[in-house]
Amino acid sequence: SRFDRKYHFKVPGYDSRVAYRHYWCEKVLDSPAMDFPVELCSIITNITDGFSFAYFKE
Repeated sequence: SRFDRKYHFKVPGYDSRVAYRHYWCEKVLDSPAMDFPVELCSIITNITDGFSFAYFKE
């Protein structure tokens, strides 16, 4: 079967979530239609403890 193995990944820590948020924020700020305050990166990081990178994309 295609799903005969499980792979467990640790959820990203605080520093990794901060880095991902800054990466994502830079991508969003390139769009003229988006206004995303950089200060929100730290707020979002604080409320996403336990989230995986895949969950961030959803």
